[in-house]
Amino acid sequence: FQMEEDVWSMAVPLGEEVTSIYGAMGSTLSADGKYLFFSSRRGDKRAKYWISTEIFEKFKPIELQIK
Repeated sequence: FQMEEDVWSMAVPLGEEVTSIYGAMGSTLSADGKYLFFSSRRGDKRAKYWISTEIFEKFKPIELQIK
């Protein structure tokens, strides 16, 4: 999360919605910023997935939640 100009929060794991025990890679945001697309392996299957960026709200640092 961008805390202020040129200052970013520490990276945080995005939970099971994105991360599997095998990891995720190749993430990119949609042009409108509403979706995160990524590749992930789930068991023996590798596929492309997408989720709403609304999930980021639950990881937002407290300092940014009050703004």
